[in-house]
Parts: sequence; structure tokens; C-alpha cells
Amino acid sequence: MPDRVFGSMDVSGDLVVGNHKYLGVFMATQDGIGTIFRQLRRMNIRIDDLKRKRRRRDTADGIDFDGGECVAFCVRIDRDPIIRRTKRMRRLKKTSEGKIRKTYHNVLFHTLKDKMENFSLAHGVALAEVRFQCDSDCMNFIRDAGLMSDSEGDIHAIADNIAWANNVGIEPRGTRPLDLVSELEDMLARRLTGRNTGPHSRRPKVR
Repeated sequence: MPDRVFGSMDVSGDLVVGNHKYLGVFMATQDGIGTIFRQLRRMNIRIDDLKRKRRRRDTADGIDFDGGECVAFCVRIDRDPIIRRTKRMRRLKKTSEGKIRKTYHNVLFHTLKDKMENFSLAHGVALAEVRFQCDSDCMNFIRDAGLMSDSEGDIHAIADNIAWANNVGIEPRGTRPLDLVSELEDMLARRLTGRNTGPHSRRPKVR
């Protein structure tokens, strides 16, 4: 019988100006979640403690995501700066920001899908069957990607801590860091303009 797989996502960055700089993704089986929570208990950390800056730092310094029952990605995405730069392209000045954002979400999911699906399929679960706990920061991305969302629960705090930690320069043990900024920007422009924007091509002009 396949395992159940659970997921969560959250972002961190300069939310005052809307810069979603990092995306934290956590996926785990029930056993994997139990392993992470036992680590927290050994550090005398409760889920509610993860809202406090000092305890967040203690968690990021002490937690370990190594092991086959969970996976943690921290992804540099720079969502809003990429969208702003794309919007300034001459060919895209009349394209709505909503369309650019939705296309960005689709491109982001395309770059992450195989990595996330590798984990879920290893446990006999299709990615489309995994529910991702999230708050409003990630709801549009999850909806645009065609994934299933779930309300905030205990494992949402884990994804939140992953994103927060990388935003303050901490890389928790066992996380898989990904810097997708250049790839996302190139793919987004190519998707919207139909032009090749790779390293050997001419980029659409920006004013």
C-alpha cells in the first residue's frame, strides 16, 4: 500500500515591497513528519515557537532534513522583481501583470515539478494527489500550478521556517538549495514573447 505524502509551501523576503525572494517546499510521509517533530521536541521547540525569531533561528540551526521520508527545497525565486523587469519589456508593455504573474507561476512549477514528483512517486503517490498546506502567500501559485491546497497546519510552519532561514542566510541541514532566478526570467520572457532569450540570443529591449 502506498504511503500518504503531505506537503507545505511558504515564501520569505521583503514582503513590504512584495519581493517573494525564497520559496520553501516541504514534503514528507507520515513517518517523515514524525521524525521532524521528534527533532523539534528534542530541541524543546513547539510549533507555536516557530513564530518567535529566536526559536526560528534555533530550529533552522538544529533541524536536519536528511533521510528518505522527507525532502526540503529552498528555492531562490525573486518573483516580483522578475515580473517587474518582464513587464518593462517593449513587447510586453500591454500585457497585464496578472497574465505575467500567472505565466510566472506556471514556469516556476514547470522547473520544480520533476524534483517534487520524484519524491511523491518514490512513495507511490502522484504529485496531483498531494495536498500542500499554505497561507495566502502561496495560494495563487498552488492554484495556477494545478496542485491541491490545504489550510495552514503544523507542517506549514516547517516550510515557513525553511524559507525564512534562507532569507536570513541560514541553510538548514539536508535542504536542497536551488537558485532559479536566471532560468525563471529567461523562460518567462520566452513563454510570453515566443522568442529565444538564452545566452546566445538577443533579449527583447527593455526601456
